[in-house]
Amino acid sequence: MIGKDVARIDALEKATGEAKFTVDLKLPGMLHGKILRSSYAHAKIVSLDVSKAAKLPGVRAVITGRDVPQYRFGIVLRDRPVLAVDRVRFVGEPVAAVAADSLEIAEEAVGLIEVQYEELPAILDAEQALDATPPTVIHPEFADYEGAVTRSPDAPPNVHSTFRIRKGNVEKGFEEADIIVENKFRTARVQHCALEPHAALATVRHDGSLTIWTSSQGPHHCRYQLSRFLGIPLTKVRVIVPYVGGGFGSKIAPNVEFMAALLAIRTRRPVKIVFTREEVFLDGTVRMPVVVYIKDGVKKSGEIVAREMKVILDGGAYGAISSLLTYVPSHGAVGTYQIPNFSWDSYGVYTNLPPAGTFRGVANPTVEWAIECQMDIIAERLGIDPVTLREKHLLKEGEPNIVGEITRSIGAKECLVEVAKTIGLNKRHEEDSEVWKKGKGIALGNMYSTAAGMVASAEVVVQPDSTVEILSSAVEMGQGCQTVLSQIAACEFGLPLEKVRIVAPDTALTPFNYPTASSHTTYMVGKALRLACQDAKQQLFRLAAARLGVSPDRMEMKEGIVYVKDAPERSVCISELFASVATGIYLPGEVEIRGKGIVVPIMAPVDSNGLIPPEVAAKGGRRVTHRTHVAHAVEVAVNVLTGEVKILRFVGAYDIRPVNPKLSEGQMEGGAAMGISTTILEEMNFDGGILLNPN
Repeated sequence: MIGKDVARIDALEKATGEAKFTVDLKLPGMLHGKILRSSYAHAKIVSLDVSKAAKLPGVRAVITGRDVPQYRFGIVLRDRPVLAVDRVRFVGEPVAAVAADSLEIAEEAVGLIEVQYEELPAILDAEQALDATPPTVIHPEFADYEGAVTRSPDAPPNVHSTFRIRKGNVEKGFEEADIIVENKFRTARVQHCALEPHAALATVRHDGSLTIWTSSQGPHHCRYQLSRFLGIPLTKVRVIVPYVGGGFGSKIAPNVEFMAALLAIRTRRPVKIVFTREEVFLDGTVRMPVVVYIKDGVKKSGEIVAREMKVILDGGAYGAISSLLTYVPSHGAVGTYQIPNFSWDSYGVYTNLPPAGTFRGVANPTVEWAIECQMDIIAERLGIDPVTLREKHLLKEGEPNIVGEITRSIGAKECLVEVAKTIGLNKRHEEDSEVWKKGKGIALGNMYSTAAGMVASAEVVVQPDSTVEILSSAVEMGQGCQTVLSQIAACEFGLPLEKVRIVAPDTALTPFNYPTASSHTTYMVGKALRLACQDAKQQLFRLAAARLGVSPDRMEMKEGIVYVKDAPERSVCISELFASVATGIYLPGEVEIRGKGIVVPIMAPVDSNGLIPPEVAAKGGRRVTHRTHVAHAVEVAVNVLTGEVKILRFVGAYDIRPVNPKLSEGQMEGGAAMGISTTILEEMNFDGGILLNPN
């Protein structure tokens, strides 16, 4: 079962249209919500008049920032209000929300709300945000914010978070170098463009408890934030996540859920809000643009003796999510190459542009792209083969990386050599035409999975017919996690896949889990699920052993039958462990067979230089649980007159051992297609903070 190309368990539902997403859901008496958004990048709200909207027939509620709890939300740094109160900080920021009998009425009501603004200077460039004396301070009340503030005391006022690494002596390394190679790289702001937009449907019971269906990647995180925001116990908030039509990091933090909940509480009726595609672009979290400065000191032999990196991450108007990303991309920067002297400074900055955050790789791919460009530039300057240059600096098994983490299970070299060979990197191109010129390129990278706080848990319940029910809050959003988890459970119990059932994420039923992000589900939730399966099996073994008069350690099971390992003819069916009465089936001596598993990653502390102390590293201390290395190669043709790019060939090599190869292949191909598209086809363009291409 493990390592097999098992068909997706949700394939038929999705192919036939039976699969339900939040956008498909309806409840009796349901109202439709719509949000009024700021038309200014940075402004004070002078006046806000909702009277005309409130009087429109069919309008059931209109709320503004003055009507709701003054709560700021965020995963790490809590700096964002649900609705703007005195100030707006980006075009598209929610200012008011309406609930009405129809979407058309709600849209008309939003158009009747009158807002007067006093425009303020705007910061629209990440590098300008680093000014010590900027034209405006976007968050003058920053000192009052709650959460994990990681800003150095001397940081400029529009910086919300900083991180540094210091290894060796970079300045001395530069002095010893034969050449200095210094470059600046930029990446664009892009939208994830998941098929399903952000959506939420909220309803309130007579006792004030809230149930919300949402397209969130993190049901328990959403529940926690809603509980804090509304000031009600966690037990009165239930979050249910049906199938999600793609996430890629854009649906980790709650957003639309707050407004749906507020309107449902105000009207005492179900309220559904679905973002338009334009709203997704404006307020659905976008990929964080980065500016990466790299200065390398290099010997004529190609040895990089010193590297200095300065990374500016444009988090947009709020650091609610983006403050986390100031630290995270350093994982990628230190996970592939060994450089004796290394300096890293990263700055998460505020700008008056749409909030940015996680996007398929958590800012690692963009920083590693800059590093790979730099490696090619060095190779060209010195006339060295780009593969040879990379091989010269690759980390080796058992070797500490830049921050002191012991390298293990690294297949980077094999991946690199394979793609270079397959693409024919050093073979001459076919004859170019005058217009179309061909070229080949390679890149090497690594992606971490699982850091501190990424707690994973799972439960399994064994039913009388030997069906195993998985309870997990891992969100199925197209990546196939339900299939992979079902494979793991089927393998552990020795059951066919059709005897495994998985319960959709529901905070009233499924246990806590970190949001489905950072590619941690198979590794962490899968591990928790294995523990849960083993727990349940031990319970079964104890019951069966008592029935057969042997010790539990002699028991094994397969296909719903528990048997004695050294005497397999002595066995009992799972169904025989249960008893029947007139009213149903129960388990004598036990309430149920329920296995539980939890995995809590403990990450190594780092010192003031961002390094793991040697004595901690020697005991296995790590900043991340593991890394996956990958190499890509492409052959392209470029039209030198129009700039058009054709991808002629793409080759990828991945250092993995998948549970389901076909699903992993789909993830690789999807990731490659997304990477190609965001590199050469996509960019959000702004003029004065106004998005010019919001679709």
